[in-house]
Amino acid sequence: MDTDKMECEAETNEDSDSSLDDEDNELQEQELTNKVTESPYEYENHVKLIKFLKESGELEKLRDARNAMAQIFPLTEELWLEWVQDEIKLASTEDEKKAVLELLDRAVSDYLSISLWLEYCQFTIGGIGTEAGLAKARDTYERAVSVAGLHVTRGSLIWDSYRVFENAILQSLQPQIGAVQTSEEQTKLEEQEKRIESLFKRQLSTPLLTMEETYLEFQEFLTDGVAKEITDDYNKALCQLKAYHKYEIALNKAEAPRLAEYENYIRALQSKGDIRRLQCIYERALVENCLNASLWQAYTKAMDEDYRVNHEKELKDNENVFYRYHQPLEAREEMMTDVESLQKPERGSVDKEKNQNDCQSLLNIHKRAVRNCPWSASLWIGYLRAMERLKQPHTDILGVCEEAILAGFSSSNEYLDFWTAWLNYLKRRIQWKSTATVALQEFRDTVQRAIDFMNQYFGGQGDSLYTLQKYWAKVEMHYNNNLDFGREQWNTILTETENGYKAQYWLEYYQLELKYGDLETCREVLLQAVDMETDTPQQICETLLNFEREYGSLNSFEESNSKVQVILEAEEKHRLKAAKRAEKKMAKSGGGKFWQNKSKADDEGIDQTDYKRRGKEDYKQKERSGDKRDQSKWKKPDNRGEGRKEFHNKDIEKRKKQEKKKQPEKKNGKAEETKREPMKRKAETESEVSAKHAKVDGDGFVVPSFPVSASLKSPSKAAQKPQAASQETEEAISGNKDSEMDEGVQKDTISYRDDLTVFVKNLSYNISEEKIRSAFDMCGEITEIRMKVGNKSKFRGYCYVEFKDKESVEKALKRDRYEIDGRPIYVDPSVDKSKGDQKTTKQFKYDTSLDKKKLFVSGLPRSTTKEDLEKMFSKYGVVKDVRIVTYRSGVPKGLAFIEFEKESEASSAVLGADGTVIGEHTVSVAISNPPTRKPQAGTAKESAAPPVSLGAKGISGPRGKSRTQIALVPRAVKRPQPNKPKSIDKTETMETDATEKADASVKAKLTNADFAKMLLKK
Repeated sequence: MDTDKMECEAETNEDSDSSLDDEDNELQEQELTNKVTESPYEYENHVKLIKFLKESGELEKLRDARNAMAQIFPLTEELWLEWVQDEIKLASTEDEKKAVLELLDRAVSDYLSISLWLEYCQFTIGGIGTEAGLAKARDTYERAVSVAGLHVTRGSLIWDSYRVFENAILQSLQPQIGAVQTSEEQTKLEEQEKRIESLFKRQLSTPLLTMEETYLEFQEFLTDGVAKEITDDYNKALCQLKAYHKYEIALNKAEAPRLAEYENYIRALQSKGDIRRLQCIYERALVENCLNASLWQAYTKAMDEDYRVNHEKELKDNENVFYRYHQPLEAREEMMTDVESLQKPERGSVDKEKNQNDCQSLLNIHKRAVRNCPWSASLWIGYLRAMERLKQPHTDILGVCEEAILAGFSSSNEYLDFWTAWLNYLKRRIQWKSTATVALQEFRDTVQRAIDFMNQYFGGQGDSLYTLQKYWAKVEMHYNNNLDFGREQWNTILTETENGYKAQYWLEYYQLELKYGDLETCREVLLQAVDMETDTPQQICETLLNFEREYGSLNSFEESNSKVQVILEAEEKHRLKAAKRAEKKMAKSGGGKFWQNKSKADDEGIDQTDYKRRGKEDYKQKERSGDKRDQSKWKKPDNRGEGRKEFHNKDIEKRKKQEKKKQPEKKNGKAEETKREPMKRKAETESEVSAKHAKVDGDGFVVPSFPVSASLKSPSKAAQKPQAASQETEEAISGNKDSEMDEGVQKDTISYRDDLTVFVKNLSYNISEEKIRSAFDMCGEITEIRMKVGNKSKFRGYCYVEFKDKESVEKALKRDRYEIDGRPIYVDPSVDKSKGDQKTTKQFKYDTSLDKKKLFVSGLPRSTTKEDLEKMFSKYGVVKDVRIVTYRSGVPKGLAFIEFEKESEASSAVLGADGTVIGEHTVSVAISNPPTRKPQAGTAKESAAPPVSLGAKGISGPRGKSRTQIALVPRAVKRPQPNKPKSIDKTETMETDATEKADASVKAKLTNADFAKMLLKK
């Protein structure tokens, strides 16, 4: 009784444990299912769910999970084999076997797999009891050898299985011992023997790894010897195998994904023109590089080219039909008389069934490409064009286009490229018999949808050049003769955007009107462009004059010429005035580079860009206020000089008012005199003195003055010059201070702690202060961020970050070359250069001497990442560091440095990786040995160079290399000094040598009498 009770309790415990396990399994299943539902494009979630359902034995749920994953992702060989083998075990009825065949068709279409093809062929052998089953098995084997039979290392497995299958049929046809064979049975037996012999011939003509063994089996199969033609084909294939042997060895030694080895193999086959073997190598490479979009693109391009070559006649006939239907309205009426009598082009010698197979095969390749790399717009564009070329149904093509828009491209340019390709396809569909066709309306709707799409998701940056609108206008004007619509589009481009200030858009619109419109509209467009403040008014003016010369009357030409001359003269006068002011200012300041202080030059005169900027700012203000400007508001006064003069006078009056505010206050009617200490002036060179006191002619050019000997100078004047120069210097300094005070910056009252500040440069011009603060928050408390802006209140790309303590500064300096918005920033200590503090000058961060552990890699694609390089070089040893060289903008230069732990590893990497081809780039690898860096400006070597005069050829002066290398000092004036010291410096020696050579050339000149004596001399 107790025993029965214990057994009952044990069974109860087991039931409770199993119920708990079931609950846990349900919870885990529900959790995995929710993950797949929430993130359907997460590959690992699908794999985990399938694995769990297979262990739990939920067959129907397992099928649904596998189907859901196969709809989104191409499955690997392992996943397909597991699925197929599970279904084969359960297939008992005819319907279930058909479902398995369909599943196998899907499995072999994803990637090249010898194992899956063998599984497919073995399953079809089970149905050879009927004639249909036997035909299905043979058809499957033929498909297998055509796709996988060219695999050099594993293709023989397919061929051997095929021959074993046919040998089994041959054995079944052999007569039994003592039986008499009928003529029909004898015919079947002979046909089967011929079929097996044909298989041997085909296999022996294919370069495979086990060719020698196959040849021996063929000799045993034949009763007589092997024919000479078969032996020749075998030897030819054997030679091909030897040529491919080195590439197969390289693949065998390398580790996955072996992209470089496959690309070398592909290039070798491309030179031979064997498209079927090339296709097999591409398929092998894509098994390991299925996410490489460039490899898919190269594959589809090669197959498209092969199709065009094989179907050239058919494509040419289709092209002729297209041009018959796609002529502009003018030519269409003449050519459409015989259109109705056109017949469909004949296929010629191309077999219809073979053509269908080629089309289906090409479409499958494109479909697989976009399925593996849906983010590549170029692959979708290739798929779209292939479907159009192969005349697929319009609804299918539209379905592919809709799917591509939802694929998620990486940039607005890719979306723009695909929309353009879609519109090109729709345009080619239109048969321009009438303007009210359904295809034309579909084209218009799609263009508008594309414009709205780009504006909605990318704003004004999506199609900044207005490509879609310009394309739409051109199609309507060219094909449909709809000039009003095209002009409306161009009016939108030029009036509602800033493109009205760009001459390029006006000229493009003018060329379109000149080709499709009328001359009067062309003239109006050019006149309207002339009135606008465009970026290059000279180009617009020249185009207007050329138009009037060719198409206009004398009166219109003269009117346009007068208008253009006023504009050009005003532009030229303004430019010359600005140049003269700059020349005078340079001469007055001692010949310095006036462009170093650009803000002061702007104060002297109004630049052309300022005038244009005013117009643009007015436009922006009106645009913000919602004011739509009509054509009349665009027009400027014809006399540009008057407008500039008035604007310039207003600016001069404004500056005079500012200068009055800067004058010292008066006490008792007299200005308060400020005492100035005389400034010490350093010794000036002869060239500086002559440049400072140079005269200026009427055209604004500086007249060089000749140097005067020290003995001829007046002592009194020489004594007065330093004082005058001192006063000029003080005035310049006071002027600079006044300008700074005018900007609201008082340097005396503002003090910055350089020891608590870092200087950050190479920042993006659109960066915000919050992003800079977030980059340095981890270093410590930030007291202030000073972002430097220019004249237009635009950020100049550098700033100062001030911290509360010095420890934070040390941490901030370690953020050097940290990337913000894809750009490396440069962090340096803050240095006050006006105090001569150069002790913290930044040194080059990396070693510039020979380093045998470090490699210099060049020729890399710019898309190469640090992880790609680590994978590429890790097989040669332990990679210690990888550094990719970039521009200041963060864009890679295609260069990198790879550092190993041992010199031997670096040496082996040079031997193994040098010459590797990545895409279209050949990578060069060498031991790092940088050239000697040039000395930086301000070092001892540079500062030691003495200043030289203008006449010293090839020598630079204190302000750099002079504009001219001609000695402007006459030799008659330049005489040796009376008490010349014995020590002669290098500059004086060069000047003396140049003078002596010039004197010798003068003495060497001969007269006519000298030449006569030379001729009469015997």
